Amino acid sequence: MRPVAVVVIWLAGASEDTPAVQAHGRSLTDRIGRMSDDDLLTRLQRNIRVDPEMPPGTMELRSGSNTVRVTGISAAEDDLVTWLRRAIGARRSLALGAIELGSDEKWTEISSGVLQTIAEDKPGIDPMDGLHPLGDSTLTRLMEANDPQDTIARCEAELAILDEHGPFDPAPEWLSAFCRRCREIDDHRVAWPCRTIRLLGSGYKHRPGYREEWKP
Repeated sequence: MRPVAVVVIWLAGASEDTPAVQAHGRSLTDRIGRMSDDDLLTRLQRNIRVDPEMPPGTMELRSGSNTVRVTGISAAEDDLVTWLRRAIGARRSLALGAIELGSDEKWTEISSGVLQTIAEDKPGIDPMDGLHPLGDSTLTRLMEANDPQDTIARCEAELAILDEHGPFDPAPEWLSAFCRRCREIDDHRVAWPCRTIRLLGSGYKHRPGYREEWKP
C-alpha cells in the first residue's frame, strides 16, 4: 500500500475550487504518483542515530548519503547552568545540522499536511527532496513553527539570557554566588543561578538530565 494515499490540498485564504489550488494539487499528486513506494519512503527519511563509539551526547544526522554529527545533551551535569547551556546548544546544533544537510532555514506548510523544507527553485536540488507529505496538518504546522531559523533564533536568545544573568566576575569570591543582573531584591542579593535562569531551565524539564531541585 502506498504510504501516502491521499494528499489534501488547502492553502491559506483559498478554497479547494480555486484554480491555483487545483493546479498545485495536480502537480503535487502527479509528482508523488510517479514515485515508487520505496523511493518515497527514502526521500521522506530523516534518521538520527547514536553510535556507542561517539563522544557522549553526540548524535549523527543522516539525509541520504550525507551525514553530520551534532552535540547532544549530557545527563551527567551537576549544575543547572552547564546542563542548560548544553541542552540549548544541542537544540541549536540540530537546526544547524539540518541546514548543513541541505534544508532551508525556513520551512513552509504548502498544503494541508504537506511540509516543504527545500525551495522548489533551489539550484541543483530535486524539489521532491524537500517535500514531505505527512498527511497531518497538526504535525506540519508544528514543524513549520519550529523550523531551523526560528529554533536558532530562540536558542541564541536563550544563550544571551544566560550570559546576561551570570555571576559577578571578576569580583570578590563571596560575590560569585550572586546574579550580577538581578543584583538585589528587597535589599537582599539574588542568589545565582537566579529565578530567571531557573525559569529558562524549566522550559527544558522534559530533556534527559533535568533535576527537580532546579525548579524555580
